[in-house]
Amino acid sequence: MKKWFVLLSIFWLGCGSDSTKHVIPNSTARIGESQKVGRGDTELKIFNTYEDCEYLVERLNLERGPLALSGTDLKKEIMNCTPWFDRKNGEVQLSFALELNGDQLALPLSKENAAQFLSLAHNNQDVRKTSQENPVELIPHNPILGSQFFILIIDASGSMNTIDDERSGKSRMDKVKKALLSKNVQKAFFPKDSDNRLIIYTFTAGEPTPLGGKFKLISSKSEYKKLINRHLEAGSGYTHLYDSIAFGIEEIEKNRKIKKFLQTVEASPTVLVLTDGFNNEQGSDKCRTNAPRLKRLLEVINQSRSSDKSILLRPRIFTVGLGSKIRKKVRLPNNLSNVEAKALCGRNLSRRIDGDLEDDGIDNVSLEWIANVGGGQTFVSKSQKGLAKAFQSAAALRYKWFEVRYKVSPTWVREPFKSKIQIKTLTSAAAEIELYPNAWIDAPHGATTDAGWTNPRPYRYVFVILMNSIGLLLILTIIGAATFNVRRTLIGRLKPPPQ
Repeated sequence: MKKWFVLLSIFWLGCGSDSTKHVIPNSTARIGESQKVGRGDTELKIFNTYEDCEYLVERLNLERGPLALSGTDLKKEIMNCTPWFDRKNGEVQLSFALELNGDQLALPLSKENAAQFLSLAHNNQDVRKTSQENPVELIPHNPILGSQFFILIIDASGSMNTIDDERSGKSRMDKVKKALLSKNVQKAFFPKDSDNRLIIYTFTAGEPTPLGGKFKLISSKSEYKKLINRHLEAGSGYTHLYDSIAFGIEEIEKNRKIKKFLQTVEASPTVLVLTDGFNNEQGSDKCRTNAPRLKRLLEVINQSRSSDKSILLRPRIFTVGLGSKIRKKVRLPNNLSNVEAKALCGRNLSRRIDGDLEDDGIDNVSLEWIANVGGGQTFVSKSQKGLAKAFQSAAALRYKWFEVRYKVSPTWVREPFKSKIQIKTLTSAAAEIELYPNAWIDAPHGATTDAGWTNPRPYRYVFVILMNSIGLLLILTIIGAATFNVRRTLIGRLKPPPQ
């Protein structure tokens, strides 16, 4: 059936010799080749043919072992990967993966974080800024439980002894411990059949110290629980937040045991830092004092995530704030490397941190800035549940390839257009591809699902459209011949056949 469809598509689309344009199955449109945008050792590939998707899905399906798909389920997965286009609804479906030397790298993209880490452009227009309701949906495929490495860096300064709720009598550190020991968080850090490693540091002033006083890569839930229950507690001193994050990044590059684990099992590192205040190095520190310090930290982060570093050593950085935001609305500059005191502090430029500013809230601006540059996310919460959610998000599953659907106005897809996909998570990568709607026929349109998207109709709908077109051509041919003969008869040029 597929071969017939391709032959009939040639009839519809013309017999041009441009081999870079491929038929989109179940539609009258064509699609070009995926084009890399920008430099870097990784490539974001957009899959543009049924054959490419068939190869991808069947190869990755072998890795599922006893959970491998078969029959109808396998064919459905291939069609989920195959591009789809519905001009009537202004809907485009594409699939993509991040590749390094031809192999797919698992990415921590999900429906929940897609708005932060995934950008879509239609002819250079941001799809999310169109008038369409819920214009983008991301669907991850092929979850990978394989190895991840986490560095937890937890604020143990004196303020973590603060009891915010007199009824419970629990300190801020008690909330952190309870969140870390929740079953969902333990499961996220150490999922079944995974080979994850984790190390916990605490910090106040000076260099962070391993929890329990001795460096150890934690490999099981039992080790993890024992260490937290016995040793995680608040101390005293200032909050060297920025230096602690820089320390965690440097450990990934310099610590022999960490590097060996990352390279042996091809894991990827995640730095997760929690604080209840501001970067505060001495009693006289004011908010504006932190601007040059933050700039130096961002330089360290950018260097650690640059394209000349092995992707296995590039950290993602998550920041967690325990408390209330000092500034409700944060507007970071376009150039994140340029840290100006006004952008960091707003009206709090000259306020002292120790005993003043930190009593009103936490520095959520710094936390968001750091996570944005570090390819992670930031979370702010007062509750144990909110903290647990943050830890779970940092340990989210990773996936090998992704299906993305988007909607624009149908008038935007009447002529050839470019779709651009860009990610910013483990690394920054982008690709674009051109689609070519048919010049004279819209159909067949897809079948609308309960979620409001469309799916391709069976191939028989393609033949219905074709038969209607051929029927119309036959009618026009008959009418043309009959009209010609009538005219000849009227002017006497058509003679009756001899008797």
